[in-house]
Amino acid sequence: MAILLLMLLGPSFTISGEQEDRRGAGSHVTAPASLVRLLNAAEQFQVAGNFREAEAHCREALQEAERTTDPLVIAIVTSRLASVVHDQGRFGEAEVLYLRVVALRTKVHGGTHAEVALALAGLGVLLAETRRYPEAEQALKQAEDIQRRAADTPADDRALVVSGLATLARYRGNRARAESLYLRALDLLYQSVGPVHPYIGTAHQNLAILYAETGQWNHVQLQNQQAMEQWRKTLGAAHPAFALGQVTLADLLVSNSRWGQAEPLLQDAIRLLQASLGAEHAELAIAKCKLAEVYRHLKRPAEATAILEKITADGERTPGPLLATALVGLARFRAEADSRESALRLAKRALDVAVETSGEQHPITAYVLHQQAKMFRGLGLRKEARECEHRAAAILDRQQIRGSGHTVDWRSLMHVPPLHR
Repeated sequence: MAILLLMLLGPSFTISGEQEDRRGAGSHVTAPASLVRLLNAAEQFQVAGNFREAEAHCREALQEAERTTDPLVIAIVTSRLASVVHDQGRFGEAEVLYLRVVALRTKVHGGTHAEVALALAGLGVLLAETRRYPEAEQALKQAEDIQRRAADTPADDRALVVSGLATLARYRGNRARAESLYLRALDLLYQSVGPVHPYIGTAHQNLAILYAETGQWNHVQLQNQQAMEQWRKTLGAAHPAFALGQVTLADLLVSNSRWGQAEPLLQDAIRLLQASLGAEHAELAIAKCKLAEVYRHLKRPAEATAILEKITADGERTPGPLLATALVGLARFRAEADSRESALRLAKRALDVAVETSGEQHPITAYVLHQQAKMFRGLGLRKEARECEHRAAAILDRQQIRGSGHTVDWRSLMHVPPLHR
């Protein structure tokens, strides 16, 4: 989850008339009071989950920063803007901003400064989310190396890099390493920000998502409860982070076939996410996809189909795993409605998108194959169904996603990072 944790990537100190950078003794920042007010307001809006207002204030602050021609002031404002844009899922724009921060910080402090490490960490997470794993690893390892050489690196800064490495490991399917790193990040955050803080909630939620990917629902429940309690105390129930916790809680209910209880949670989460993140945000589309699955089990195909058709239409602009998931879900509905030709066409497109955007061995591809197998069986195509099941099983064996008794909670694969932007 990029939301919240990326707020650590904002300026490490509030610029005022003149203030010392805690990572560079003797380094002072001067900026107009109007710029300081804009940047402080941007931070407040970002913490509150109002990313549109945060971005507007950041952009106005950046205009003022450019007029100062001070590279450090420009770097501080650009760093905040990068995290706000990243929070909104606009990865291309965020990447350009992170790269600029790295360049500016390197110019001011040299390439081994703690602030360079933070910018590299944000860039690394972004590259992982866009499936550029080797580049992501390089950026995160470089950040880790910088922090290792700096003995006084704050624990919260180290937590950000460790969490980024954990997320990269999770995306690559190395869940044991991801768990170890997420737990380490949580410990670092407890050391730095204390037991009650929104970042603690984010760390617990990262663990909840990881456990959901392997169907460990007891662990999911515990971690998600702790995350939501942290966010309730520190951010309030209208924050998008709280809404994402509701989505995870809905997943937990779905895992126990409690579809009716999951529905209002997802509906409320969708309302909150749309209000705070906007109609085009990835997390909103994921929640809608999950609501469509709930409607399937509640025997409300018209509502489910309407959701999936909208996601499919929007997703064709930027094909990715979420589009593949929506397409194969739509294919199953078409098959159940006796639209065989349409169902087969959609199923083929779903698999093509999954392979093209995530790779042949990604769990999302296994999920699509599994759903195809169900569709083929419903159409009486048993040979095709067996072939899909065999391919899906081979992927899961390679990724080590099978649970005890060699069973798979297929719903948990919906948690695999939907890198669809």
